[in-house]
Amino acid sequence: MSSLEELSYQIAELRRMISNLVRPGVVKSYDGAKHQAVLDLGFETHPIDVGAHGGTGADFAPLKAGQQIMALCPEGDIGNAMVIAGGFHDGNKAPSQAADEDIRAQRGSGDKAVRLRTTDHAAILEAEDASVTVEGGKVTITADRIILSGTVYLGGADASKPAAMEGTIDTRGDADVSNLATKVFVK
Repeated sequence: MSSLEELSYQIAELRRMISNLVRPGVVKSYDGAKHQAVLDLGFETHPIDVGAHGGTGADFAPLKAGQQIMALCPEGDIGNAMVIAGGFHDGNKAPSQAADEDIRAQRGSGDKAVRLRTTDHAAILEAEDASVTVEGGKVTITADRIILSGTVYLGGADASKPAAMEGTIDTRGDADVSNLATKVFVK
């Protein structure tokens, strides 16, 4: 092989490697046990390891079929690639268009979505028709039914303040449970 042919070959090989360093694609399937994904990069790949934040402060969200990704391929070798989650696209839309909130976690979509949203002033956990909002030193729980399991203490850290009733009280001193205006407050 002449030195000109060798140089042409090396240039072609460098172009191939560079074009394969970072490859956009979509997830075809995901194996949670192995934390690997099969990708569509214009061709179907072998199972590739998925990069994620690990350790004691780890976040985890399994990849989903159709999700956009980026394959990082050291030296342009797809055989040694690692997958990182990519951006959003028409088939996988962003869960919010608001510039002033973060969606920290979401499962499902639309009205049935379960999500944790944060803003500069609040954290909101939403699950269908229920929500818990923490904002301005206040926790607001909104749901058709709220179930507290276990002993409930009122009145600060030591729960030493008595609770009083306001509303309809019967002759025994019990609150009228059929009266939805009955309230409990801490003195």
